[in-house]
Amino acid sequence: MGRFKGILGVLFCAVVYAGAGGLFVVDNQPPRILDLYPPQDTVVALPHFSFGVDAADYESGIWLDYDQSLGMWGAAECGFIPATYITWSVNNRGFSDTVYGALSAEADFPPDAVVDVCVHIVDRILNYRCSCCPNYTDTCWTFYVMRYEMCSRQPNPFTPNGDGVNDYCQFVFPGLGVRDATIKIYDVRNVLVRTLEVARGRKAKEDSRWDGRDNAGNPVPQGVYPYVIESEGEILCDGTVTVSR
Repeated sequence: MGRFKGILGVLFCAVVYAGAGGLFVVDNQPPRILDLYPPQDTVVALPHFSFGVDAADYESGIWLDYDQSLGMWGAAECGFIPATYITWSVNNRGFSDTVYGALSAEADFPPDAVVDVCVHIVDRILNYRCSCCPNYTDTCWTFYVMRYEMCSRQPNPFTPNGDGVNDYCQFVFPGLGVRDATIKIYDVRNVLVRTLEVARGRKAKEDSRWDGRDNAGNPVPQGVYPYVIESEGEILCDGTVTVSR
């Protein structure tokens, strides 16, 4: 299947379907996307979870019976794969997994995965004598799977002298990239010397690096520096890091 681009709603012909009491109603609107989960550009930490869309078609409903629609619309020569399906790929390797007749799926993903998801959502047709092609909507989005980290700081000691070797200390903590956090670094007199604000997202790991400078941008003396990593009122990690010069 070729890769969809962006969010596209395509209207073919008005679809006639059987309503209550045997009346016939015209549905000329494609299905609506109500929500995506995880949302576009979300960073998730769990390796196994559900993903998909919330969608609705208030006139005729959404057609999930893929096999039934395949036979019905094959004769109508609609020019596209009928019914509803969700498909996804990992790390831009081309779409490799598809679940037909579904608005959601579950999968295990490796750490640092970039997941591209597309859904194809089709009107549900109840009048089998209608030869008109259904309305459909194609939607694609991307989310990211972060590596679940334990508390650590590397290297220790580190040597921020500008030689390009061990010039910064990398802090990691549970939920790195998924939750906002603050790293507070103190001297041995318990005076705060540096605060690192780490926002959730793909830059979180870069923002969790200490270059051996205080909040004014001055190099700190060599020595041992206690640190605390906090998030949402919770202390995630604490310990010490050593600066050598």
